[in-house]
Amino acid sequence: MKIRFAPCFVLSLVLLASPRGFAQTEAPPPDAAADPVQQARERFQRGAELFREGSFEAAFAEFSRAYEIAPNYRVLYNLAQVELERHDFASALRFFQRYLADGGVEIDAERRAEVEREIQALKNRVAELTVKSNVTGVEVSIDGIAIGTLPLPAPVLVSAGVRRIAARREGYQPIDRTLSVAGGDKPVLELVLEPIQSVKPVSSTSSTAATESSGGVPAGAWIGFVAAGVFGGTAVTFGILTKKKDDDLDRELSRYPADRQKIDDERSRLELYAGLTDGFAGAALLSAIVGTYFAISGSSERGAETAKANQTRTRLVPLGNGVALAGEF
Repeated sequence: MKIRFAPCFVLSLVLLASPRGFAQTEAPPPDAAADPVQQARERFQRGAELFREGSFEAAFAEFSRAYEIAPNYRVLYNLAQVELERHDFASALRFFQRYLADGGVEIDAERRAEVEREIQALKNRVAELTVKSNVTGVEVSIDGIAIGTLPLPAPVLVSAGVRRIAARREGYQPIDRTLSVAGGDKPVLELVLEPIQSVKPVSSTSSTAATESSGGVPAGAWIGFVAAGVFGGTAVTFGILTKKKDDDLDRELSRYPADRQKIDDERSRLELYAGLTDGFAGAALLSAIVGTYFAISGSSERGAETAKANQTRTRLVPLGNGVALAGEF
């Protein structure tokens, strides 16, 4: 793809220097600082300098500002060339198309043919992305740039490569995706947004009710006893397997002639199962101890709270001819 930037600089500078290029029929005002043509010329010249320096971001900003101040289709060509340097092929394609559409018959045949070749080459570097969603009103952005609200009226032109798509709508979980697109493709991206579920906090009343419904036994005790049962059952299972492997080892030892490899294998399995049996049995015992501890400590705490609640408060109250014992029960 050839870049012919300098010729357009010359044309645009001539244009910006000439009021006729902007269809002005009156002479510019005396105040040059207030003259939009002068402002656009200065912006354009700064953009040209920045482009030659390789500062493409700043050059794009200056060219865009010049176009806003004094719109002219020739500046669109320069904007397209900057976008080519930034490898934003989709944006370059759009600027070239606008350049041909706005320039119309004013563009000579040679320049039009050149731009049309550029457009054909760029079409192999862009893709037409269709974005859909299960809900409407979703704000979509691509590579951090907002492209509109779903449903979109037409596919979005994006440069080939890895694109970042973000979708947002109030009341729904946000979506951030990366999508790899190839030039000339027409991918369709389905975005399924899930509503945000409101989580209700668990109140202390419901926690107390759960504790009471379990018969007043603390949760730690239940966990300990259940774990002891699981570990104990597993220990029994491996104990049975250990007994079987012990019988298998005896059988191999009684064979004649003895097979040393089989004897070693059976002995290894026996040691493994025996070790697992001991390990699970120890875990079961430890879990039972933990469960018992929580059960006893929970009962002690409840007993202390009950005693405190039922504690009798007494005091001596003076009467006219003596004292009396008063209390709260």
